[in-house]
Amino acid sequence: MAGQRNVGSDLVSRDGEAVLVESPSAMADWRVTRYRRTAILFEGRAYFVGAAGEVPQGPHVYRLEPWPDDLHDRPFETIVYGSFKGPWNV
Repeated sequence: MAGQRNVGSDLVSRDGEAVLVESPSAMADWRVTRYRRTAILFEGRAYFVGAAGEVPQGPHVYRLEPWPDDLHDRPFETIVYGSFKGPWNV
């Protein structure tokens, strides 16, 4: 896994093309769905929630997968996540 950084109180890291988000709070609109997914815009790229869970006594964990170029479903909604413009910590 390459680098980690904070986006607000969240800890964000990369796993290949995916983005992993550990948040102390649940993201109400970040749900795993098959159709009409929520598009999450992060660093100029669109993602969808591929997996979500909660670590016992710990954070809520989300795996954001790249939005497929060939997906013709319209997003249920679009969320802009983070506005950090600095480098990833390695």
